[in-house]
Amino acid sequence: MVGQRSILAAVASAFALAWACDPSTPQSDLDGATADDAGSEQAAFSFDASWAPPQPQPPDAIAPPLVDCSDAGDAGDAGACPLPKSFCLDSSWLEYFDNGVCVDGGCQYEVHLYSCSCFNDGCYTGGGLTAPVPP
Repeated sequence: MVGQRSILAAVASAFALAWACDPSTPQSDLDGATADDAGSEQAAFSFDASWAPPQPQPPDAIAPPLVDCSDAGDAGDAGACPLPKSFCLDSSWLEYFDNGVCVDGGCQYEVHLYSCSCFNDGCYTGGGLTAPVPP
């Protein structure tokens, strides 16, 4: 009896496979799409070209160094606040500073992060330094 069940299962599987492979079998019976859909905009497969891989997020910036400008007053004189040296936060991000102004006797800067191959406090490619590093 067990042998007969195995034979019946094998015959049923062969019949189902032959039916599915028969070119006269309507495609809609197999996957919900018809042969006419293959060239239309309603094809069973679509590709979303607007997808983009996620971009790496920068690490947290480090606060700029404290620079005293109490002798310059609170005029916001940019000359009283020289730009601190840029540095690598890690191997992929450079931190640099811009627009230093004197506020309440201390320099305040805009902090920026730049994505690059960062090494020795600069951005590099195979040809060398690619992004100028402020002093």
